[in-house]
Amino acid sequence: MSGSAVLNEEYWDQFYSHLRRMPPSQFAVLVASELDPGTLLLDVGCGSGRDTFFFAGSGFPAVGFDRSSVAIDTNVEDALFPHLSFVHADASDIDFAKAIIEASKICVYARFFLHAVDAQTEATLLGNLSKALPPGAVLYLEYRTLADQVTEKTFGGHFRRYVDHDALVNRMPEYGFRVAYEIQGRGMAKFAIEDPHVGRISATRD
Repeated sequence: MSGSAVLNEEYWDQFYSHLRRMPPSQFAVLVASELDPGTLLLDVGCGSGRDTFFFAGSGFPAVGFDRSSVAIDTNVEDALFPHLSFVHADASDIDFAKAIIEASKICVYARFFLHAVDAQTEATLLGNLSKALPPGAVLYLEYRTLADQVTEKTFGGHFRRYVDHDALVNRMPEYGFRVAYEIQGRGMAKFAIEDPHVGRISATRD
């Protein structure tokens, strides 16, 4: 682990030690409305678990993954649903094959995660998903785009990458994903002073 990665992990541990869990994101509400009942929801970079708890509360079996041990420990203590669990793991090392065993319907969900990791981690994650997910599994991504670089931020002090939305959409077939729809713009992830420019992708494993 590089020095910058260590500092970034320390930032998130400190961040989640003081953060109160918020209501679900707009993206989570949208995704939940599109999923079939009983779909296994794998939340990559779950953080405080705001969306993971929402999915579980909506009846979906859900597993949240995050690199911050503070976030995971807090979420585990608060987990009240038998079909909700949390795993401390780096995105590059998640054992998706183990997580999806016996699941007939699968959704991998990653909101505000891709822009928090470097391009190599993104590629590793998508490559691992390509190998582990069966045909028909769905993938939902939301992230800050290149156009968001000029947006005022509520939180700072940590690594932030801006994703080239069109380039990512064009790369999805390389990982065996067929893009069902994609969109980018503002008004989809408002928070405090922010109205970030975000991209969204919904894709299905071929």
